[in-house]
Parts: sequence; structure tokens; C-alpha cells
Amino acid sequence: KEYPNELILHVMLGAVYASQKKFNKAISSYNKAIKINPNYAETYNNIGNVFQQKNEIKSAIINYKKAIEIKNDYAEPYYNFAILLNMQNNFNDAIINYKKAISLRSNYFEAHFNLGNTLVTLNNLEEAIINYKYAIKINPNYVECHNNLGNALKEIGKINESIKSYSKALLIKPNYFEAHNNLGNALQEMGEFNKAIKSFNKAISIEPNYVSAHNNLGIVFQKTGKIKEASKCYYRAIDINKNHYQAYSNLAILKQETGELDEAIKYYKKAYYLNPQLGDALINYWHLRQFCCDWSDQKFMQQQVIKFIKNYDKKKNIKNFKIFPLLSIIDNPALHFVAANAYSKNKDISKKIYLKNNKLDSNKKIKVGYLSNDFKDHPCSYLTAGVFENHEKNKFEVYCISTCMDDKSKIRERIKNACDFFIDVSKKSDLEIAKLIERLSINILIDINGHTKGSRLEIFSHLNNIPKIGFLGYPGTVGGNINQYIIADSIVIPPKEKKFFSEKVVYMPNTYQCTDNNAEISKKNITRSDCRLPKHGFVFCCFNQTYKITPQIYDIWMKLLKKIDGSVLWLMSSNKWAENNLVRKAKEKDISNDRIIFAKRLPHEKHLARIKNADLFLDTIPYNAHTTASDALWVEVPVLTLSGKSFASRVGSSILTAVGLTELIAPNIKKYESIALNLAKSPNKLSSLKQKLRKNFSTKPLFNTKLYTKNLENKYEKIWKQHKKTW
Repeated sequence: KEYPNELILHVMLGAVYASQKKFNKAISSYNKAIKINPNYAETYNNIGNVFQQKNEIKSAIINYKKAIEIKNDYAEPYYNFAILLNMQNNFNDAIINYKKAISLRSNYFEAHFNLGNTLVTLNNLEEAIINYKYAIKINPNYVECHNNLGNALKEIGKINESIKSYSKALLIKPNYFEAHNNLGNALQEMGEFNKAIKSFNKAISIEPNYVSAHNNLGIVFQKTGKIKEASKCYYRAIDINKNHYQAYSNLAILKQETGELDEAIKYYKKAYYLNPQLGDALINYWHLRQFCCDWSDQKFMQQQVIKFIKNYDKKKNIKNFKIFPLLSIIDNPALHFVAANAYSKNKDISKKIYLKNNKLDSNKKIKVGYLSNDFKDHPCSYLTAGVFENHEKNKFEVYCISTCMDDKSKIRERIKNACDFFIDVSKKSDLEIAKLIERLSINILIDINGHTKGSRLEIFSHLNNIPKIGFLGYPGTVGGNINQYIIADSIVIPPKEKKFFSEKVVYMPNTYQCTDNNAEISKKNITRSDCRLPKHGFVFCCFNQTYKITPQIYDIWMKLLKKIDGSVLWLMSSNKWAENNLVRKAKEKDISNDRIIFAKRLPHEKHLARIKNADLFLDTIPYNAHTTASDALWVEVPVLTLSGKSFASRVGSSILTAVGLTELIAPNIKKYESIALNLAKSPNKLSSLKQKLRKNFSTKPLFNTKLYTKNLENKYEKIWKQHKKTW
């Protein structure tokens, strides 16, 4: 009060210097103001801002705290301090300070906006939306807030509302290219691909070097089958920014889809090395190399993946990664559990919109909904068709909800005829499908996909009032709060291993895997000659996917070929890189290439018929045979398996136990080789084993589809009964 004019003059002069980025002069002016009046809070707030601009964080914090100490009802230093805390990833304290600023100044729209941004970082989207709306109410033309509100709305599945927010932002600022880009993403999610393309092109016309728009335009072209156009967009994004890892990753996905696997591997590697937090690129890189049987860095690969998983939850802003490929990389249920939970947490599966309508019609049938992307020519369909046919229709109303396009296959048609209602939702969004399930009053929802290709786990996040059960498709936990139950047996998930599953384990009395005792086998006689197999030599076979083959297993197979004269190894044809690598590895072991024979893909009934030409099916580890094992047993070909630690590595043991052939379960690699060698050298033992298998068809439970379905229904009834108690 003694020197008001001089004090204000120094403060104002400091502000002018700060705006000109003459920071030292600004600080000098503010220090003069402090000498005049050391208790003027605004000076400390302003000098804190200068230190923040200079990135001298400690000094900035000291001054903000001093301003608050002098004047604790002064909103600005709380707000500015919150910005600093947010920059340091101290999000919780940032929120406290933003809220304090708002409590002192209710119309502080910038604080509402930045509080919303911080809440988004913590995936607290609902509260973020509230704050964005407050900011807009105070300042209706706050264009950035309209844009960010749109982003938050899109994340929780309110796509139409997000489109309105982006449109409002563009009404205020037509050349807001980021909003055009975000609008394109929202339209893309709605399946409005042509409109999305227009939005991305508009963003590019405003800002020709806007990398994200080029990349996103490529994604839309890729989704609509315009591969050349998509490729051009990704390459253009890379031309603009050589370090744009998303474009490299998307280009890798495109190359993988078009069968250019060597190129895909190259681009996945590039994407990962540009951003080591990009988990999908890391996992896809190694998984694709496994698919091509490129084992040159196998041990390093395992170490790198394990290290990534262990560090996953400790890192900030880490990008997500696929869980499924881990099953063939590591045999460790504890690590699978960590990875699944980290995935669920990162995807925020459990914090979406929850629908609440699940009618309790206790006197009516239990409505069971099977949700799958595999109701097509797919192994899961061949396993489940018999279950759908055997469901007791006077107790259960069966819905098959298909997220995949109609492939016109015989098995899809069979499933359509087997269930009460077959619903194609392939063109619907996750939220639309969830709302449909709610309207149908489905009582129990079955997840057949888990983390497999085409999975739509986000659908389950909308449905917290329906018991959700993981079944068959994915041999492991999906993590988090996605499914409450998983169908298993005591072999694939021993009781002591339940701690590595987020779901409650529902134990089937025999095996968890269903089979179809009406599986059609072609009546056409397919000979060894038709399959390019030797007329008299011993035929070892494995029809598992090539990514399941490990160098350790392949080494054993080569030893068997060396020790059994005239024997051959019959494998499923996958890709030319895998075939070349497998043949090359055989040559390194002095095995001629004519002893490695590849089978082309055939319709299922013909495939079953040709398997009869094999003598012994050799399983893989850590990812066992599933459908391929039961297929072989169905046509009386014995299966030799190895038992590991994880669900995926114990499936063979479960299947063989259910068909009464436990002598074919090897506890270790040495015993595995010994059993295979013994059977190949002893035709009588092999013949006796086949006779036992044939006899066990009628006495053991593996191929008793009706019994399996009844046992499964008993589990459903118990789950539904328990659910009604807790309603």
C-alpha cells in the first residue's frame, strides 16, 4: 500500500519481459517487486510461471507454494502448480490442486479443462466428461475442450455424441485439422468409411504434413480393402516422419494380411525399435518369426518378451500388446496372468458403460448366448457344433451371436440350424451388440474367443449384470474383470494354479474340451499316394500351426527321422518361409528334403479322411494341439503329447486322459522321444494302441458329446442359480 504504483509497475514489466521470453529480465523485475512488498502473492505466482517456462521446476514449485502460503484463497498458483504436477506424472496431487483452484474460482474453465485432461490420463473418463462440460458451459467457444470432450465420449462408446462435439469444434474453428482427424476416427468406428475418408482428407488439405491423418486414412483404406491406397498413406506418413512408429506398425499389419511376411517382420521390428513401449510390435515381430519358423534368436526373443511383461505394469503410457502369441512363447501361468491383467488394465475393460437389464424369468428357459468371431470354417466351430445340437431345448434357449462375416460354409449353416437363434452382428459396434444382448435378456453370456483373433472383449465390459464365461477358444485367463468364470478341468488348471486366473474356475468332470461325435469324414478314400507319402514308411505327423513348432521339438523330430529308416514327417503347409526354414533345418541334420512333406489345406471332412494315413501324431509344447489332437484321435491316429505348466501346454494331457490313453502323455522331452521311438519301432505296440483307442470310443467320455453337453448345462444351471441369489 505504501508503494502501489512502483510495485505494480515492476510486476507488469516482468510480465512484458516474460511474454518476450526475456526470462532473466522478467525475474529481475519480479525480484524488485518482492523487495518492495515480500507479501504480494501475485509476484510469486508470476515468477513461478517464468521458472516453469525455463523448465526450472524446483524453483517454480517454491514460488507457487510461497504464493499459496501468503494467500491461500488465490486460485492461480494452485492451477499452475497442478500443471507442473501433471507434467511430472504426479496425477493425483495435480487433481487435488485443480479442484482447489476450481473451489476458489468456480468459473475457472481452464482448470476444468486441464482437470478433465488429467482424469483422461487416469482413465476416469466419466468425471473427465463432467469437467469438460463445465468448461464449455462457462466458455461455449472453448474449441479445444469440444475436441477433447469428443475424444472422451468416443472412448466410452458414445460415438454419436463424440461426433457432435467434434462438429461443434469445427463450427467454431473450421480449419481445426486435429478435430477433422478425430472426427474421421469416430466416423470410422461407426462404419461410415466414406465420410471418414473425407474428414481425413480435409485434415490433410489444411495441414499436408499431418502424419496422424495420413496414417489414419491408411487404416480406413485397409479396412475397406483398398490395399494400394492404404500402403501409399503409410509410406507418405513415414516420408513425413521417419520415426512415426504407428505407420510402420500398420504397414507391418498390412504386409502380414497380404502374405508378405518377410516385409511384415521388417516393419514390426522397425516399429518396436522406434518405440520400445509398443508391445504389439514386439509381440507380433516375434510371433510372426515363429510362424515362419525363424528361430535364429529364440532365447533372446523369450528373454525380451519376459522382460517386457515383467516391466509392463511399472511403465507409464506404455502401448498395449496382444496376449495370444505369448502362449507359444512362454510356458509360465504366472507371467500369462501378469500379461492378461496388464492388458485388461491398459484397455480399461472394466470402466465402460454398464447395462443393467437382465430379466429374472425363473419359470422360463435359461437364455444362453454364445458370442464368437469363429462361427465359420474354424476349428472352434467343428468342436462346438455338436454341443449346440445336444442342448436340452426345453431348459435352454440358445443364441449364437456371430461377430464374423458369413463365409457360406457348411459348418456355419449347421450351427445356424442347431441353435434357437443365430444373429449376425458383424457390422455392429461393441456398444450396439451389448445393447442387443441386453434387449434379448440373455441370462448367461459365453465368450468363445478370449484373446484370439477377432475377439470383441470390449462388448463384455458393457454387461456387468450378466454372468460371463470364458469357454474353449482361449486356453488361459483373459484377466481383469472381463469374465467371472472359465470352463476348465483339473488337468489344464490344477487347483494349485487357480491363483493365476482372474476368473472363478468351473471344473468339468472329464475334459474341458468338447468334441463332435457326428463329425463328418469324407467317404472318398484318400491314399498315401494322394498325399505324397511313402507307401510303406512310418509317417510321423503334426498338423499344428507352424508358430507352435519350437526348435527343441523340431530337433527331436529330426532325431526320430534319423533313427527310423524310411520315415517321414508330415506337416501342415503354412507359408513358404516356414517350409523353407524347416527344410533347411532338416538338411543341417542330414535329413533330405523329400522326408519333410507338407499338406495343403483341405475341407474338414477330407482332412479327417487323409489323417488316417499317419501312424503317430506328434504334439508341440508349450502350445499343445487342441482341435488337431481330437481330429487325429477321431480317425484312430494316436497322439503323443508333452505336459507343461500352462493351460495351453496341458490340453493334450486332458484330451488323452479323457480317451484313456495316459501312456501317451510324456512328462519331459526325453520321455517324449523315447515313447515315439518305441512306437515307431514296434508295429505290434502301435496296433495294440490303436485297438485300445477304438475300443475306448464307446467307454470313455472324450467323444460322448451328449454327456459333455449335459455336464456343461449342469454348470450353467449352478451359475445361474448363484447369480439369482446375488441379484
